[in-house]
Amino acid sequence: MPKLIPTAEEIAQRKALEFQAINQRKTLPVILQLLYPLPVSSGIKAKHVQEINKNILSDDYLGKYPVFKNSIKKFLLDNNEKDLLLKEKNSLNSIMYSNTNVDNILIDDIPYIDLINKAFNNIHILKDISIKEKALVLSILQDFSIDGGELGKNCIKEYHNLIQYAKDNKEKLTEPVEDLLTDNEIDSYFEKNKIKSFIALSTIGGHPTRQRLEHRLNKFDKSLNTIEVLFNIPELRDDLVTICKNQNKVNPAEIIKFLELSKGFLDLGKSFLELRKIMNSSILNEGINIDYLSEEYLKTLFLSYNKQAKFPDFSKWDLNNVYTIPYFLSNNSLEHKEKFKELFLSTINNGYYDLIHSSNNSYGQGNIKTMNLFKDNDLNYNIWLNYNKEKTFSLLSKSEYIKQQKDILAISKFPKQSEECTIRVWKRNPQQDLFQGSTAAQCIALDGINGFAGVDELLYSYAQLIEIVNKSKNKTIGNACSYWIKDDFGNKALLIDSIGIHPEYENNPQIRNEIFAFAKEYASVVSGEPTKIYIGNQFNKLDVQDLSQPIKDKFKIIGNTNNQKSYLDAIIAKDRHERYTIIDDNKDYLMEIREIK
Repeated sequence: MPKLIPTAEEIAQRKALEFQAINQRKTLPVILQLLYPLPVSSGIKAKHVQEINKNILSDDYLGKYPVFKNSIKKFLLDNNEKDLLLKEKNSLNSIMYSNTNVDNILIDDIPYIDLINKAFNNIHILKDISIKEKALVLSILQDFSIDGGELGKNCIKEYHNLIQYAKDNKEKLTEPVEDLLTDNEIDSYFEKNKIKSFIALSTIGGHPTRQRLEHRLNKFDKSLNTIEVLFNIPELRDDLVTICKNQNKVNPAEIIKFLELSKGFLDLGKSFLELRKIMNSSILNEGINIDYLSEEYLKTLFLSYNKQAKFPDFSKWDLNNVYTIPYFLSNNSLEHKEKFKELFLSTINNGYYDLIHSSNNSYGQGNIKTMNLFKDNDLNYNIWLNYNKEKTFSLLSKSEYIKQQKDILAISKFPKQSEECTIRVWKRNPQQDLFQGSTAAQCIALDGINGFAGVDELLYSYAQLIEIVNKSKNKTIGNACSYWIKDDFGNKALLIDSIGIHPEYENNPQIRNEIFAFAKEYASVVSGEPTKIYIGNQFNKLDVQDLSQPIKDKFKIIGNTNNQKSYLDAIIAKDRHERYTIIDDNKDYLMEIREIK
């Protein structure tokens, strides 16, 4: 059905009502809402706005909305009126009538609020969103040269594909995997985050959006918020569009890192102008200089803690994963942020080991108690912290492994070709080890659901990580958090609390065998004799069902955190919050564990 064009009489009646409302000061809130925070390039301009621009600038109403004044003044007085109006007409015509044969629609006399509603009337899924959301979506579509046909076909299709992808990959959405979402819960999530999802799909594209979804729902949710915030800022829009429009030159993962770091600068107080300079300096002909962005972020973070300090050298940090720090700082409690701050500053000042062994702070006090407990239980604390024996092995491809073993789990994952790996005790180097969770795609990543656990493991010496390093790829692909326990009879054993492995290697039997063998030797050296080894039965990325039957009992931990909490997976609890508990050698912990023979 062709669109109805308002008659001259209808236009006149509408204008009369508009001017009556203007005189009564009733349209100003609507106008202010529509003019900000959209960028100048969105071209919002209609004749009823032209008639009252001078009045808006002098109206007392601005006293209640001072943040709008500069944006309104720039928009109303400093731009080419005809060009802006023409751009708005062309854009709205394209969106409203892209699927019809109607041409030359006269829209310049129709109020903007009516136009923007018309633009979405034929798109049922977005028909009932707010005017502000429609205006934001419209302005982003204009910047990306997306018309109504593309919106109705490609963007809507991408949105439905994203929802279906989430339903087909439930195990990738949540951590732990036992908390799988239902289809209805996924539908509800996307309905609640519909506009954010559309903005993500129309700006960074479907592939990067799906890739972020694979990294757990909490990370995806954070990225949706980051993208929406950044694309709401007119002063940054052009630079963001430049990056996103050059996706053929940019790794999808780099787009996410670019956006998260950009938001991180704003969180640390950088102005839009300062951020634009940093962003533009990071844009290369063939991608984004993530290392540069990361170093600048670390400098900015350092200055936020030390206002006039000299910049240290950040080149030895794992710059590829620094983008996870802004998430950690914006999504964790004051307690966790304070722990991160002390760890960060002590590392920069070459004082990390002083921090964790000083009698002047809570971490050191807890670790001194742990050191004394090791002595009381005939365990060598120095070897526990500084065990330097490594084992190198060739991680076999599936075909190579089958030649040696007949039975493997169907869900076991192997590299495409054999890869050289090393298993060792981690180096306790925060510059790199803060990001072990990221490289191994685990929940202890700083942007993971248990990001605080990785910080705690660096601060408290009762726990050590056995690390699997893929030398072929030069990155950590997994680790096993370990600590000492004893039963009511004083029998001590090494407990592997949980094993986290990158999804590409989950349930790999060879990695499991190497971890178990290394742990047995490590424990025997620390204790001075052969020692029992157990593994927690709660959460592991390696199969343990073929081991001995699980034991449910109470155990004491040989360690102390001086009344501070730490996270343990092996504890039997109804949720992860109960697993975050004070470590005290006098306390009994109910655990479910299996013995490794």
